[in-house]
Amino acid sequence: MEIHDIENAQKVVEEKATAAEKSRKKARSKTIGTIIISVAIVLLAVILAFLINGIIKGNQGKKISEDLKNDLGKSIAMAEKNTGITFETTSEYSVLEDIVDYNYIYEADTTVKVCGIKLPQWVVFVKIDSNDKISEVVYYDFRVLSKNWKGEKVKSFINTNEVTYNMPKKEAERIITVDPLAVTYSNDDTSTYLYKYYYIDETDNTTERAYYISVTYNMDDIIRGVSSKESDYVSFIFK
Repeated sequence: MEIHDIENAQKVVEEKATAAEKSRKKARSKTIGTIIISVAIVLLAVILAFLINGIIKGNQGKKISEDLKNDLGKSIAMAEKNTGITFETTSEYSVLEDIVDYNYIYEADTTVKVCGIKLPQWVVFVKIDSNDKISEVVYYDFRVLSKNWKGEKVKSFINTNEVTYNMPKKEAERIITVDPLAVTYSNDDTSTYLYKYYYIDETDNTTERAYYISVTYNMDDIIRGVSSKESDYVSFIFK
């Protein structure tokens, strides 16, 4: 075999080896890319599942309290049967006794801190009348206070003079733009929403002023009463 032929043969072998190496690198790169995409999808699914679970758990107390509206005037045993949950008569969070006088209680298994005080994310309180029938269901969402004991921050004072008697709930919510801290359902077919908010006083841009708003609706979600009062740190214990 001539030297020229040998060189050509070697060149062919080198080209084949180079092509094979490129193919292996491409295959490895594709495999790594597939692994990265798969891991990213799994992580995204885990995060999404965690968020969905948090939303479901966070809204569980609200749903329970709304379901319990249908059990007003009934026994706690009937309410437990209808909702599928078991109420307790006491709580490990003693501060809750300073918030609502209750006979039965159901609380979230996750917690938040308000001014360093650990509390359940939400609580459903149940009051019983002299005939052992449910007279009130009170739902508290302490996540409203988890960032600041003053409540939710807004841009300016909420003028409750604009929230008038006979106003539908949807119209009132366009004025009161914050989430309710608490909702009380009573057996007189009324529901009372308690809001807590604060804002920076424009007169000096440093003073934070905090307020409570209480709005009562009838069974048709029409306003039957509204009030507003300023709150301070001493009276901030949620009511």
